[in-house]
Amino acid sequence: MSAYLIFVVHSAHDKALLQKYRDEAIPVVKGQGVKFFAGPVINDAMENGPVDSSVVLEFPTVEEAQTWYKSAEYAPLKAMRQAASKSTVFIVESWPEGL
Repeated sequence: MSAYLIFVVHSAHDKALLQKYRDEAIPVVKGQGVKFFAGPVINDAMENGPVDSSVVLEFPTVEEAQTWYKSAEYAPLKAMRQAASKSTVFIVESWPEGL
């Protein structure tokens, strides 16, 4: 069942570092065969806004999403994002078929 790793950047206190994170993270994501599902532009933060940006990555399974997020390759990028912004990251699993 597909899983979605969702990044929500609530605010960026170092926009230059956050842009560097984005520039470096995109090739890492693409190079590992991960699918960009949505983002990064927020059209309307309906609740608890404002939100700076959001990205949704699609993985074949929750385990693969967790492995990628905890990987040595992503670790320095994660540290960069955390230093540059206040953000939330979580994984959701797709609805079971037939619902």
